[in-house]
Amino acid sequence: MLALQNDTRVHARQWVLENLAPTDKLLVNVALLRIPTTPEAVTELRALDRAAVRKTDESDEILARDDLPHALNNLIALRFETLRTLPDYAKEHGYTYLVYSSQFADATSTEFFANFTKELPVVKRFGGFGITTSLADSAFYDPLPHLFEDSMLGPTIVIFKLNK
Repeated sequence: MLALQNDTRVHARQWVLENLAPTDKLLVNVALLRIPTTPEAVTELRALDRAAVRKTDESDEILARDDLPHALNNLIALRFETLRTLPDYAKEHGYTYLVYSSQFADATSTEFFANFTKELPVVKRFGGFGITTSLADSAFYDPLPHLFEDSMLGPTIVIFKLNK
């Protein structure tokens, strides 16, 4: 339980919920990070790819909270053909933030996101150990003292401000 409190995904989720308004729209491309969202965002995700919608998304539709930002979760599950339209899609639909981690991304998507984000301002960064020390992967490859360094468990997550 203590390890989970120091996971980058927990900190990023909390930051979004504390700092973004219900009028903000964000794209979430981080494995195992899910931000509570609006029914409209779930409907939009379903239109992009039905397989990307999870049971927790369906519960957000039922709860229908209006105090949350419009978070388009689980973009990591989308096919690359859909992902490569993301810059235009974000502008067209008024997205204001991108929450991103390159962990678990293949070389093609990593290159794509590097180009997409190279001119975007970084709003917040949560530095993690990455894949060598991961609860999600049950991976603790580094020596024990490594856990006491400054980084958090989980992937490095960066929140970018999107240009409108």
